[in-house]
Amino acid sequence: MVGFSVKNTTIFNPLDLLCPHYCRGCGQIGEVVCGCCKNYVKTISFYSASDLSPLFESVFAVGWYDGPVGNLIREHKYNSVRSIADVLVEFIDEMLPVFDVEITLVPLPTITSHIRQRGFDHIGVLTHKLAKRRGWSVERCLVRNKNSVQVGVNSGKRREQAKDAYKIGKSLCGEKTYMLVDDVWTTGSSMNEAAKTMRKNGAKRLMSVVLCVNRGKDKGRAIGITSKGIKNEVDNSVS
Repeated sequence: MVGFSVKNTTIFNPLDLLCPHYCRGCGQIGEVVCGCCKNYVKTISFYSASDLSPLFESVFAVGWYDGPVGNLIREHKYNSVRSIADVLVEFIDEMLPVFDVEITLVPLPTITSHIRQRGFDHIGVLTHKLAKRRGWSVERCLVRNKNSVQVGVNSGKRREQAKDAYKIGKSLCGEKTYMLVDDVWTTGSSMNEAAKTMRKNGAKRLMSVVLCVNRGKDKGRAIGITSKGIKNEVDNSVS
């Protein structure tokens, strides 16, 4: 298997009513991602930190946006296949290390119009499911100042739109370790602006986790830098 082939979730025949779940990797009936394909995805997991942003102690990611995880995100997000959320959160949970401190998860706020269009807040769903698996708390510390759409926008425009995009909706505690949650790291503009807002308002320990990174034109290897500054090459040739 070289990647996931995402099927349209629209029902075309009666069989889809009887067997709504099939593996997005191999097509096997029964689960949205079968055990074999889950193991395949886990082999390309990686995490990185200061190479992406110095505002975070660590930045954790499961895979690449042009790989199987990206396909699952698009189906969950745009086709509203909500059962995929559990699989995505499983990937995050198994990729993250065990922390020696309590983590407070903070979902990056989704644009209100997108929530209405999709019928649910996909980042909120992922955040709460991850919190339940880990026994962590969730705080919606951030609210949106503006609702600029960044999909399809170039990096310069993304950075401009992200400026002052967020404000604090709940007071922060300097003793807590916060972890911002989003689905895709493209240019990092949104995450970085959110981090700046939180740090200006008292957050001292800040990490982030995303499902995948959009590597743009880079189709080769990635350098992952841990919070200890140790560089690790990760083979990402599978897509």
